[in-house]
Amino acid sequence: MRFQATVLIDNTTVSPELKAEHGLSILITAEDGYRLLLDTGDTGAFLDNAAALGTDLSGLDALVLSHGHYDHTGGLSTLLEQCDPPKEIYFGSCFFAPRYRRELGRMRGISARVQEMDLMKRRLNYYMLDRSICYPLHEGIWLVTGFPSTNRFEKPVKAMVRRIGEDFIVDDFCDEVAVVLEREDSLSVVSGCSHNGMINICQRVSSYFQRPVDTFLGGTHLVAADSARLRSTIKALGFLRVRRVAACHCNGGEANELFARELRGYLPVHSGSVIEL
Repeated sequence: MRFQATVLIDNTTVSPELKAEHGLSILITAEDGYRLLLDTGDTGAFLDNAAALGTDLSGLDALVLSHGHYDHTGGLSTLLEQCDPPKEIYFGSCFFAPRYRRELGRMRGISARVQEMDLMKRRLNYYMLDRSICYPLHEGIWLVTGFPSTNRFEKPVKAMVRRIGEDFIVDDFCDEVAVVLEREDSLSVVSGCSHNGMINICQRVSSYFQRPVDTFLGGTHLVAADSARLRSTIKALGFLRVRRVAACHCNGGEANELFARELRGYLPVHSGSVIEL
């Protein structure tokens, strides 16, 4: 089974006809017509881009929300208002938990812009994934969550926290979900933000499928990474034999430059980019 990924919204665009915002939305289309949308960006701008690209998002086979942040869920209400709803919606555990970013003098809310009650009122089919299982969604399409932290250089961002009752803990992003596309000759990972670490994610996927990840597409959350972590990431990608890296959204300028310079298979990604997987 072959797949095509179309980036509907990203932080950057190279086309005057397409919008950009701090957010991410990727449409994955299988050769048999199955359509999966990963995330909905910060606003409904991804729908405007889809229209400009001649892409209809009504009646999607599946919507996967990679984690509970506003810039990956903010466009969901617009999608439900303007299109026939997805047949199924998937997300990980703790998805609805209140989330914040510690900043000078305040706690800035960064939670998902959807609550479970919203989904219930619309009578949508939604599923919370168990962290211990890899879910076969369709031929060649899997949902993977529950990424263990095995690399010292991929540490959680202490400024990002999750509220539990009256307490705040450093967010471990137990809800993070990645899409895995399996072909006979390749294995691809599509990730929203990789808060758990792109190497941790690739290692978990590679271990489960007993083969190397060929292509990584999506956010890497290296935007604030120091040079040591960037270098360790480059080294680990080579060790894991990841052939192509199509990084976007939260990758950051320094990581973009380093990837472009040192990774032969680096693919710059913007709103409107199309990647064959």
